[in-house]
Amino acid sequence: MGIPCYWTKPNEDIAKLSTDGGVNGRGVGYGGIIRNNNGDTIVAYVGSSLNKSVIFQELSTIHQGLSTCLQLNIVKVTVASDSLQSIQAIN
Repeated sequence: MGIPCYWTKPNEDIAKLSTDGGVNGRGVGYGGIIRNNNGDTIVAYVGSSLNKSVIFQELSTIHQGLSTCLQLNIVKVTVASDSLQSIQAIN
């Protein structure tokens, strides 16, 4: 049985970057989605690298998402990740 997941909206005028990265026997990759406080998608992205480290994939997707926010002049953003290790490394 899977773990229930749900999206919670950020405060007004704040975007939310939701990310995930993974590694399995078939490959590696990451992805993310940036939404406004109404839940509307601003941009979604996917990527991959040759690095087979889960933490590398998790940090890569956060980096890509924050870089995209800067390119779009989004300066107020909340990051959501299931990787406690990544969030602790950033903080």
